[in-house]
Amino acid sequence: RLAALPDLEAELRREAAAAAAAGADVTYEDLKRLPRLRAALEETLRLDPPVPVVSYKLNESSYLLPSGYLLRRGWRAVISPYLVHRTHPTWARRSPAAGGEPGSGPEDFDPQRLVERRQVFSYLAFSEGRRKCPGADVALSFAMVLAAVWLRQGLRLRPAP
Repeated sequence: RLAALPDLEAELRREAAAAAAAGADVTYEDLKRLPRLRAALEETLRLDPPVPVVSYKLNESSYLLPSGYLLRRGWRAVISPYLVHRTHPTWARRSPAAGGEPGSGPEDFDPQRLVERRQVFSYLAFSEGRRKCPGADVALSFAMVLAAVWLRQGLRLRPAP
């Protein structure tokens, strides 16, 4: 997606260059100075989650959803992060007056939406709550370091023909 957005790529390149001293390795501390890069990676994972469907068995108790539907103990709940990331109200089209890009609906790549605070359980790229992937922070940090190094070295992606 970044290959098709040269302005965003240039902005991320500047952010990566400013985050660490010239010629120095990118450190864990530098990652705090890369909010736009983090947002771009999280937005990529929102649109293309690493796990499209997760399933949980309700072992402890029944659960009443806000819609009034009752999930009973022993049932299996199947959740699709892919669908949640495209239908949850958090990702609905936002007007430019509200900080959204024109046409930034749930299917559009808009990293700015992830710079802002989001609702709990609306972003499920690594699941959420007790069942959140224990390696989520490590995976995202590793991806950020790789992307920052790639951007600082001037490597570029080209859109597929």
